Amino acid sequence: MSKRGETVQTKHIYFLPLVVCLIDLIYFQPLADPLNPIKFWVLGLLALFALGFIASDFLNIRSAVLGDSSLKIATVLTLLFVCSLLFTFFFTEVKSIGLIGFHGRNTGLLFYIFLSVIFLYTSLRFEFNQIKYFYISVVAISLFFGCYGALQHFNIDFVQWDAPFNKIVLTIGNPDFSAALLAIFIATIFPLAFTKLPKLKRAILILLIIFVSVVIYWTNARQGSIGLLAGLSFTLFIVLWQRSRKLGIAFSLLGFGVGLIAILGTLQVGPLKAYLYKSSVNDRGYDWRAAWHMFTSHPWTGVGIDRYAAYFFKYQDSKYPLIYGNTQLVNNAHSDYLQFFATGGIFLGCSYIFLTLFIGWRALKVINSFKDEKQILVSGVIAGWIVFVAQSLISPDNLSVTIWGWLLAGIIVALSLPENIIMRPPLTHKSKINSTNRAKGYSVTLVLVLTFFFTIVVPMYKGESRVVSFLKINPTSINTSQLRSAYLQLSSQAFNTPLLSPDYKVRIAFNITNAGLVDEGKLYFEQILKQDPKKSDAPQFLAEIYESQKNYPEAIKYRVATREVYPWNTANLFGLESDYLAIGDKNSAKAVRDSIIAMAPGTENALKADKAIGG
Repeated sequence: MSKRGETVQTKHIYFLPLVVCLIDLIYFQPLADPLNPIKFWVLGLLALFALGFIASDFLNIRSAVLGDSSLKIATVLTLLFVCSLLFTFFFTEVKSIGLIGFHGRNTGLLFYIFLSVIFLYTSLRFEFNQIKYFYISVVAISLFFGCYGALQHFNIDFVQWDAPFNKIVLTIGNPDFSAALLAIFIATIFPLAFTKLPKLKRAILILLIIFVSVVIYWTNARQGSIGLLAGLSFTLFIVLWQRSRKLGIAFSLLGFGVGLIAILGTLQVGPLKAYLYKSSVNDRGYDWRAAWHMFTSHPWTGVGIDRYAAYFFKYQDSKYPLIYGNTQLVNNAHSDYLQFFATGGIFLGCSYIFLTLFIGWRALKVINSFKDEKQILVSGVIAGWIVFVAQSLISPDNLSVTIWGWLLAGIIVALSLPENIIMRPPLTHKSKINSTNRAKGYSVTLVLVLTFFFTIVVPMYKGESRVVSFLKINPTSINTSQLRSAYLQLSSQAFNTPLLSPDYKVRIAFNITNAGLVDEGKLYFEQILKQDPKKSDAPQFLAEIYESQKNYPEAIKYRVATREVYPWNTANLFGLESDYLAIGDKNSAKAVRDSIIAMAPGTENALKADKAIGG
């Protein structure tokens, strides 16, 4: 099979899977969030370098895009997705969240722009003869994470992670995401067992697949197992189809039946319900309905990039707080597709669906373009992408997992293109032109990297490290005027750091108040509320502060503000009723009591509300 023209840029693709592995592995313990920020920074640097390489060979790439309809569609759909993001960002209320993303995820505007760049770069540069290096990277990280996951399962870990539900968080931070990532890896390398490997290597590979599959089982995350089953089924179908079309058709029908039973089992229907059903399925239903309500209420712009958490209380089902309590906050739709519709509106949601469908179409092209062992090899890339798509239907994006989905998507598009698509016939003074373009591309890279470093990385690092320093201090130990002054100065440094998450700001304000600096704490909470009117815990804390000072008119003001953001919070409504009674406004108190009883009849808050007025 002929190679594309050799360029400096082409060689960089060998390092792409290695850097993606680094993103999964890296963490930085001194930060308040030791996982997501450092991974986000490395992702940004990788994307900006890729963008520079694209710029350095712009003439050839432009010629390739204009000369191939598939590549043109990929570019147009990616640009449509990015433009939809920018459109939504313009209408996002809190720009820092829109830019960086919600605390603990960092899946904002920049995250998806970085993924889009990596997707396009991989689509343009990946070649079939590089697939060997890709598989080596995936096998290596599968082995490492498999061993580390086993150590975590047996409570042998060199890092103390916050993992109250399941120990297998790897360096990802969540057992569900760990299972999804391992499932992508196993589905990707599984086809290697059907290639012409030496017996010893095949035996080691099979043992690795079994071992990591056991680790996935230990996570107790059903989505990982179901996604893995979908990926493995695709490869088995290809293997059987090569041997006999009848076998392939029979297997596909069997797989469809088993898949249907498995899906019904997750919905608490059928013979597998005892094994596959989890209570979190009910949670997903509430999350999805809230997302749909957000979309139908804001169909064009959504509620803002990664602003699902800010609007969840308003659009949640009225039954949700009765089941899960008044303080249970959901920060994501737990479905990529619904998340994009809810937070970005119809343009962003549709552009993502079109991009997914396009990649699926190119996956079919890839399967039809390769034969025999090569077809088996490319099936691993497609199987891994299928696992990513399957888990993204019921799970939020996570940087460590999502980067693999977009990387695999780029490889699929690249493998579906003619191998000589990038390099065109020689241009006049080609070497001189290429040298000039390359210099411009590297200059663009340098400018972008420095801009990203000083405007995003440095402020985020300062904020994370300052928050750690502040939260280490016990507020109850601040018992002298000198300590209070120093503590307030430290809080101000952290609070006023650019791009600091509103969640961190709430914790700073709360600790300041607990240290006895009540007036300063009120000012912090008021600033938070001014910056983000949808931050429901800020007005709630303010109401409690004013109630402690018996300033009931101000407390009522913030109870009402909380009600606007979270209308179903009966605990807040009971507080509002009590405040009205404190100022002698019995009619308003009765109206609030009636609201509590109507939305939560028979509950503790309803009984207390009725008793407070006494008829």
